[in-house]
Amino acid sequence: MRPLRAILVPVFLLLAAPGAAQTPPAPHGDATATGTFSDKLFIAGDRVLVRARTPDKVFAAGRRVRVEGTQAQDVFMAGASLLLADSAVAVVVAAGVRVAAGGDVAGDLIAAGASITQPAAGTVAGDAILAGFDLDLQGHIGGFVRAAGGTLRISGQVDGDVEFTGGDLELAAGAQIGGDVRARGAEVTVAPGARVGGELLRLPGPERHAARRGFEGRERVGVAIVLTGLAAVAAALVAAAILAAVLHGAAPRLMQGAVLAGRRRPWASLALGFAVLVAVPVGAGLLIATLFGSLVGLFALAAYAAALLAAGAVAGGWVGAGLRRLLRRRAPPSDEARLGWTLLGLLLLALVALVPVAGALAVFLALLVGLGATAMHLWGAARRPAAPE
Repeated sequence: MRPLRAILVPVFLLLAAPGAAQTPPAPHGDATATGTFSDKLFIAGDRVLVRARTPDKVFAAGRRVRVEGTQAQDVFMAGASLLLADSAVAVVVAAGVRVAAGGDVAGDLIAAGASITQPAAGTVAGDAILAGFDLDLQGHIGGFVRAAGGTLRISGQVDGDVEFTGGDLELAAGAQIGGDVRARGAEVTVAPGARVGGELLRLPGPERHAARRGFEGRERVGVAIVLTGLAAVAAALVAAAILAAVLHGAAPRLMQGAVLAGRRRPWASLALGFAVLVAVPVGAGLLIATLFGSLVGLFALAAYAAALLAAGAVAGGWVGAGLRRLLRRRAPPSDEARLGWTLLGLLLLALVALVPVAGALAVFLALLVGLGATAMHLWGAARRPAAPE
């Protein structure tokens, strides 16, 4: 356990800690960040409120996340209900069930969720890249819109092109599109009063292309895609299962401690996972750029890759522990039982990954929880005094 800790702890503490120095506490309940910060801002809780100014990035995770009256470089949000309002930021990256992105975004809006809304007062100077079941753009997009999902409604202004793949594309009265509109496999409705500056192109979706080549060609393509996806998921499942078995045998305290941290503080683990995912490569890159820090930077990247692999095993253990609690198994599990629940959790993640878009998002969030829980456990282990030999 100690050699593994000696490798991973410096990476998390030295590279992720500079941003975490400006992090408000992340309690089990509500969390609020107000005022001026000089560095990255990390915050997590059940209900999260951010009213802050920082020249750097904001990472917020919770069941309900509200970012308002905030000035920041980039904003990363994850949770069930996400709201950005009355804020001036450079780039917004959001993943949740319900996403409402208002305010002034100087760069791009990248969002995934069941419902994504841009209110009429919202402006995005760059591009909007969206994936979800219900997409509603009422404001101004200065660049292009590239979206996929069930329904895309546009009642605002898009200066560039609109490209949509999915079910229904609705251009409401008052919609102003400066470029072309390309709808792939979608039904297009243009209301009176909507304007398209370029061409309106109704393009066949992948299924229609395959139908033109005949049923046999379509069947062959579908089987190949399904088999490729199943092979990729199976390979990832086998690799994660092997790593989980190794960690359960070689570093049981690491696995148990990280899973427990994820269970006790899931939202804080999610936020910390975002922080580590971004901060460690940036810090390693800065070290590599210097003459004396290049070896440390390369070592950090290698340890970072190992931590990402370990995060997959911890995510499986975290899901397995959740299943165990759901089934009300109260007796303390044996080491073999813990491994079994971890493998069951990994199997469930593999099945969820087969669901398009939403499945991949759910697995990604679980991996972030695993990464953050691992970092949280290592941080706590490093701060505890060593037991006497």
